Amino acid sequence: NIFVKNLIKRQLLYILGLSIMALGIVINTRTDLGVAAISSVPYAYSLIFNISFGISTFIMFLILIIMQFVLLKKVSWRIAMQIPMAIVTSILLIFLIFYYQPRNYLI
Repeated sequence: NIFVKNLIKRQLLYILGLSIMALGIVINTRTDLGVAAISSVPYAYSLIFNISFGISTFIMFLILIIMQFVLLKKVSWRIAMQIPMAIVTSILLIFLIFYYQPRNYLI
């Protein structure tokens, strides 16, 4: 079925995009280049409460999703589908932060 093929292709591209985004966030935070505005609150909480940056990012995403439910005054499956993507993003952040160790090179 062509619909299923397109759906799988779109999902794989979305996961690839999430992976690239997570890699960019990790590189910025690990090399002290700064933190994006959306990542600044979870990054600060991860330093203050000594928890993983991925976990604090998931908590923030979950709070934002709950706020969408409250503001829209309805529970929609389209909004609820953001929760699995928040989980995937957080897992990618945890994995990439664990494995990415920047090195200092002399020129």
